[in-house]
Amino acid sequence: MPDEAKMLATIKRSRLLFIGGAPRSGTTLLSNLLDSQDKVLVFPEEHKTIEHYFYGKKYQPEFWINDFLNMREAGKQAVLANKSYIFNQKLRIETEYRKPVSMPEVNPVAFKNGALQALQKNKLSLEDILFALIFGVVNSNDYAKKKSEKDLSYSVFKQPFFTELFAEETSSEIRSAKFLHIIRAPNARYISAKKRRDDISNFKKMKLNHINRYPYAIGSAIVTLASAELAKRNTAILGDSTYKTIQFENLIRDPKATVQEIFEWLGCTPKFIQAVPSTLGTPSEAGSSLTAGKTVQNSATNRTQQFLANTSLRERLLLNCYHERS
Repeated sequence: MPDEAKMLATIKRSRLLFIGGAPRSGTTLLSNLLDSQDKVLVFPEEHKTIEHYFYGKKYQPEFWINDFLNMREAGKQAVLANKSYIFNQKLRIETEYRKPVSMPEVNPVAFKNGALQALQKNKLSLEDILFALIFGVVNSNDYAKKKSEKDLSYSVFKQPFFTELFAEETSSEIRSAKFLHIIRAPNARYISAKKRRDDISNFKKMKLNHINRYPYAIGSAIVTLASAELAKRNTAILGDSTYKTIQFENLIRDPKATVQEIFEWLGCTPKFIQAVPSTLGTPSEAGSSLTAGKTVQNSATNRTQQFLANTSLRERLLLNCYHERS
């Protein structure tokens, strides 16, 4: 058996773990903290595999081979397959955050070739497509390759909201899959999302007011409420051994203890727990929650002052009406 086939077979022996939650709830921080542990390999970008698969691309192998890794609008997985996409993403992030950032070292040609090699099947399952992405990363990054050669227990993917939206369907396709859902205090999530929206507005020099035609406060509150309700529903249907919810504030307060709890739930134990966020081994930042990729900022736990300073009375009343239901 060629080395590539052996590597793919080894990767496919790992289980799949999906990270979800409302946007700005801490999904990136959680992914970055898991990335620095052994026994797990985290795909370094958000992906649109699940939504494409269940929104009609399930029986279109030509989409996965021709478009999925080539079209930027098909999802961030395409960024890893194109050198100019990687450069433009780095430039955009540095412009938005007004500081230099470190990007994981992924060889785009090797990533694309590896993923396409694994996708060469007449009929592709959801599991085939996800493992093809992991194989592409292993084929293009030394950190990922070293992890895959050791005792790899889980391959991890992050996609806010769509993970919980399609958890039941995903579980029916991949029986061994697990789901990790992160929830953040509603007001803290809102002010984080609003700040992010304002940063994007300034960067694009355009005003972003609505979410699906709803006023921003209402739209954001609906997202918070829907994500929390989906988590409850998925836990009831799939069981707490398959679907676990954690609190963002606990992750910030004691990252080591929270990560340890996660690994106990996963049923595997790393050699030691690290509280150092990374992306494919490169120290990383998750929005405003981290500083220099070295530790978790305590200031991220307290958004009350920012919330009061950056919201109107009308916003707070609207949010309170919705948040009381979550």
